[in-house]
Amino acid sequence: MLPDTVSMTRNGWFKASVGMLVLSVSLTVFADEHLTSMYWDLWLGLCALMSLMGMFWIVKYTQHRVNTVPALGKSFSLPTHFSEKQDEIMKVVRSAEALKTAFESLEAMNNELLEEKNRYRTLFDNANDAILILEQELIVECNLKTLELFGCHRAWIVGKTLDLLSPPTQIAGQDFVTQMHDWIMQSLSNQSPYFEFECLYCRQDDSVFDAEVSFNRVAFNGHTFIQVLIRDITERKQIALNRLRLAQEQEAKQMALCYSQEIEAKNQDLLRLNQEKNEFLGIVAHDLKNPLFCILGLADILGHAAGKVSMEKIEDYAGMIESSAQNMLLLISNLLDVNKIESGEFELKLSHLDFQPLLKKVVSTYSERAQAKQLKIQVSSMPALVYLDENLLQEVLENLISNAIKYSPPEHTIYISLSITDADKVRCEIQDEGQGLSVADQAKLFGKFTRLSAKPTGGEHSTGLGLFIVKKLVTALHGEVWCESELGQGARFIVEFNRDRTLNHPVNSSLMH
Repeated sequence: MLPDTVSMTRNGWFKASVGMLVLSVSLTVFADEHLTSMYWDLWLGLCALMSLMGMFWIVKYTQHRVNTVPALGKSFSLPTHFSEKQDEIMKVVRSAEALKTAFESLEAMNNELLEEKNRYRTLFDNANDAILILEQELIVECNLKTLELFGCHRAWIVGKTLDLLSPPTQIAGQDFVTQMHDWIMQSLSNQSPYFEFECLYCRQDDSVFDAEVSFNRVAFNGHTFIQVLIRDITERKQIALNRLRLAQEQEAKQMALCYSQEIEAKNQDLLRLNQEKNEFLGIVAHDLKNPLFCILGLADILGHAAGKVSMEKIEDYAGMIESSAQNMLLLISNLLDVNKIESGEFELKLSHLDFQPLLKKVVSTYSERAQAKQLKIQVSSMPALVYLDENLLQEVLENLISNAIKYSPPEHTIYISLSITDADKVRCEIQDEGQGLSVADQAKLFGKFTRLSAKPTGGEHSTGLGLFIVKKLVTALHGEVWCESELGQGARFIVEFNRDRTLNHPVNSSLMH
């Protein structure tokens, strides 16, 4: 070997050794900063191969320089031990090149991992909720939203427990902190990996806010963590509170309006009752005064003309007194009936009965009064079993038949029929040939103290209570009553009841009003 070549080779070896040392140190530092322990052995192997590659290229460079020395003027051959090791060195070089390719692939994978790590970190830090990671009970990680929500820096919160964030007084009471520790332990032991609750949390400046919190157990690389999500719900609670307050205000206004309307209705009822009372007093005073004056006058005549008045005249006077007394008795009876109905003291005594005999009995009772006005009563009836109060039914029939007589002109006919309808109802119709009723009269026909345009044809007395009582009694018997009439064409009053059917319900509540 030539001295220059040997010197050059030695210098190359020295420089190559220094270069490989620097490269190894650099790669080691790079590995320590960027790679995890699973790639460490690969890095060390790569450093060794890089050293071999450096040695190979130094040898190649030396061979080239020796073979091309112009000063020798002849070819120069490599030492024998270099030629023998050349194949082995080439194998090493190829292995090094393969390792280099693997390293490049590894570097690409590492870059992808770093990119993915950055992406997840970005998502973690930009989440809308505060996220804390607990290992055991210590906070080991948090995102930027946590620092923003609690108004703190990482050093204030990382390494601490959740007790730091809980104010002295909680909504759930003083046992809340203990309860929270129990939840963490249960999550870690996987007894109940998920919890969700609401509580108060405290910022670094000691201000308190409402929070919705959830604990979620997460296992990773043989370690167990608790992921804590915290959401500030102060605004949401305030909105809910405002909505509740608004709903309560609306409800209060609605109740006040209802009470106001109820009070107004009661006031109207009181005004109506007061008006009815005044009308009642006026009607009673008027209707009782006339027959009383008649009785007093006749009694005075009889008292002062005793022995001077013929027996025939006395009989006439007695008849007039009896008529006046009957009118007074009718008014008083009607008033008593109305009082019973409106006070709720009316009681039904139901029984199975045949409508037909009762109808004939009432017609017979009023036949003499009809004959006095030269009226005919024509009856068409059939047996009809009902389950009613006989006394109330009789009072209904008496009122309707007496009205037909009262408002029928002399020498006319009253038609009464009793039948069974297709709907299995017992129907009684009482038709007169009187003046009929106007539309206005029919609208107030069954009212209390009602005065109609039609007048009795024989000077009979009317209290204005008869049809009111009829309506109340028929309703109490679960029947129906109505009138069909045209002015100048007479009037037909119709009542319908259930046919022979036991009533399963109590007296109709309309009696009470």
